[in-house]
Amino acid sequence: MTSTVKKYCDYFAYPEDDKAFLSEVSDALIREGFEDVLTSYKNGEDDYQKMIERIDSVSEKAGVGKDAAYAVTVLSLCDFVRDGYEKNGYSEELFRDTMRDITFKTSRYKQFHGFSGTTLIKWYEKFISLKRFGFGRLQYERSTYKGPETEIAGIRINTGDPCINFHIPRSGEPFTRQTCLDSLKMAYPFFGGKDGEMMLFKCSSWLIFPPNKEMLGHGNIVDFIDMFKITKVTEEEPDPSSWGLFANGSFKKAEDLPEDTKLQRAYKKRLLEGKRLGHGLGVFLFDGEKYYNE
Repeated sequence: MTSTVKKYCDYFAYPEDDKAFLSEVSDALIREGFEDVLTSYKNGEDDYQKMIERIDSVSEKAGVGKDAAYAVTVLSLCDFVRDGYEKNGYSEELFRDTMRDITFKTSRYKQFHGFSGTTLIKWYEKFISLKRFGFGRLQYERSTYKGPETEIAGIRINTGDPCINFHIPRSGEPFTRQTCLDSLKMAYPFFGGKDGEMMLFKCSSWLIFPPNKEMLGHGNIVDFIDMFKITKVTEEEPDPSSWGLFANGSFKKAEDLPEDTKLQRAYKKRLLEGKRLGHGLGVFLFDGEKYYNE
């Protein structure tokens, strides 16, 4: 099993120190029955939640932190996922674009903790069960629209309508309207789009929180917001210690938050002004080439 971890550390171009660390974690887990846990899951004897509970127990016995164990779990299951892709006729490129998400999460975790790990093991259930897929810059899964009724291009959109939900991973890669369109054009046929038929896409994210336009004025995030018809906005009392832009949770007051990027400066200013943060729910229709939001 440790050989699988090493294999995918190489496949995803992990730094050598991360590869060595995760291999050591894998060895420690295996000594406490880790392989049996994964086998039970792969054979359908345990569901995903039961697997997590058993990994928690194994990691405690092994004296290994859960977050490191979760990273090893995802890497150890990559062969299992890859087999599923092959059986379904999915491409190697799609596998790579999808499962490289683990590198985004572990590298960001390392930035703040000094070693590779992830707290987000539940996030990976849809990746491992072949229900969430990455195409270029975005990630997608089948879903239903849960916002208020609306209309785009003369087409009524009702609560409960099937749609494709998508996410914007924090990958550090260029995030432009064009990279989004390039991704959408790949996802459209995969999810059954053809002959210019309209397909409903939705996104719920802090990125499309409408006040971002006022805060930022222009740029890629503003361009992204403008792709959508925003149907619902949720405001919430901010908690700077857990807000994703500032990441590591060591900040107790808005005054202490960093100002390293334009986005951080804009959000810090909003927090200091006592204003709420939040997220938006947005939709658009896509015909394989163009999007429609009105």
